[in-house]
Amino acid sequence: MHAVLRALESSDVGADPLEDYEPPEPAHFSLVLAAHIGADDGPGQDLFYVTVCSPSWLAEEAEAQNEHGKGFRFLRHHLLVNRWNLELVHRAVEDLCRNTSGQDWSEVANKLSRYFAWEYEDYRDRPAETSS
Repeated sequence: MHAVLRALESSDVGADPLEDYEPPEPAHFSLVLAAHIGADDGPGQDLFYVTVCSPSWLAEEAEAQNEHGKGFRFLRHHLLVNRWNLELVHRAVEDLCRNTSGQDWSEVANKLSRYFAWEYEDYRDRPAETSS
């Protein structure tokens, strides 16, 4: 079983379609994307979130952390690109999906969660209540 990208969207771009979005500075931006990804063997999808950003935005963020006294920033669930290019971002996510496989959807999704914030990451079933 492999992962398949079904759609990309972002609430950061307002009501406009993502295809029409162009940041004010294409070489200096950050944008949170929601990737709708499902298994290649049937319908359905889960949401995976990733922050797409440019190196200059990341450098500015690191500098801002220094100014606030932290001097550090943990990074996970980020995709770094030199400048905004939806086609490149789409291709990067599709390539990752195509190269992510497992025995079942849970295994595939857990592998994807190394790169994206999965909507069910750290989800645990509640234990069944017992009656006394």
